[in-house]
Amino acid sequence: MDRSPAYRDVFNRTDDDCRITMEECYQKLLNNQSNTCSLKSTSYSIWFCGHDVPKNECNVQTAKRHIESFYGFIGFLEYYEASLDLLARIYPKLFHDVRKILATLKIHNKTIGIHKVRPSNPKVIDYIKNVILKTDYDIYRFTLHRFYGIAKLHGVRINHY
Repeated sequence: MDRSPAYRDVFNRTDDDCRITMEECYQKLLNNQSNTCSLKSTSYSIWFCGHDVPKNECNVQTAKRHIESFYGFIGFLEYYEASLDLLARIYPKLFHDVRKILATLKIHNKTIGIHKVRPSNPKVIDYIKNVILKTDYDIYRFTLHRFYGIAKLHGVRINHY
């Protein structure tokens, strides 16, 4: 992962830091050899809290409450076709042509996972999921559970990958 000089300066990285994989970087972090890994939470809680809640008052519970109150549907790229199908069922006046478009495009997720390289060390995976991205995974699982419920309610079959 070669990075530009600006990236190295901003994040205080050495050339060697910029050439290792994320797994190697987090392995160093777990072994207390480095703290230069740049993966950070995407702050789903801040996104779903909205603009009316100050950042310091935003938390996972507020985000979940806003999801339940203000979001009729949240789709997932992992379930692209099912998400579009649900949009057509939930909001038929807005998405009435989605099924026709899907049928003509013959969308198939042939590339899912082809270029993905999962970390091989379970400790690295646990650290990323349970420490760095803990709140994001909590909100992701919450919205995914809602997505499955909405799909079941509308009779949309979910193909798990």
